[in-house]
Amino acid sequence: MGKPFKIIPVLDLKEGLVVRGVRGQREQYRPVQSSLTSSAGFVDVLQAFYEQYGLTEFYIADLDAITSAGRKNHFDLLAGRQKVGGFFPSLMLDAGVRDAGSIKEIAGTGVEKIIIGTETLFSLEALAEIINICGPDKLMVSIDIRDTRIVSPVPELASLAPPEAIRVVRQKGIREFILVQISQVGSREGVDRALVEACLQELGTGEASKGTLFLGGGISGYDDLQWLSRSGAGGALVATILHQKLLDREKVRALTMPEQ
Repeated sequence: MGKPFKIIPVLDLKEGLVVRGVRGQREQYRPVQSSLTSSAGFVDVLQAFYEQYGLTEFYIADLDAITSAGRKNHFDLLAGRQKVGGFFPSLMLDAGVRDAGSIKEIAGTGVEKIIIGTETLFSLEALAEIINICGPDKLMVSIDIRDTRIVSPVPELASLAPPEAIRVVRQKGIREFILVQISQVGSREGVDRALVEACLQELGTGEASKGTLFLGGGISGYDDLQWLSRSGAGGALVATILHQKLLDREKVRALTMPEQ
């Protein structure tokens, strides 16, 4: 049996608060309005996700770091995290990694996984240097797409289809990937199933698996999550459907702890 499917809540941080992401238009993001909590504070939202759904692993997008090349960030907040409601949160952090020089401060936050997004990565050579510093097990690469085109300043990546980019990056030693549909974030418009299937085919499944794929952006609800789980994806990054209580603890458990 493969690894269990993960549901990972997304918290976009901007100016100290959790904000609601909509189609990647970051200048328009506003503090989140959630059915789970009246607060947009980082710790409050973490605790609400845990209390409502029992989830303890989270994806953090530090939007200030991403948009300011790291000059503004929430690293002190993340590095100083403590137990929340009796659990210690496991964090995946996207803070706009660009090159080997930007990775060391990010690694100093002590997060469990560092996300390298194609949107901000300077070059494939920089990726190789980052892998040498951190090791591949600490890293995940986010294939950031608008429609089906990769968002990247690296011509060798921007010119590729997402499955081809996964192949190129996997050859560098990365084994965990996220396919992020930027233009569908917060929209609940659904998963591009044909594209996800092509990416999964590139990575392989079961005993022949050469890596793990997570999906973020546009997930419509339980049906999309069921399909991703059955298709062999490693998990999904979600926010809107959690804040709107379109899942409950029983459905989360059914997805993440299937019957033997």
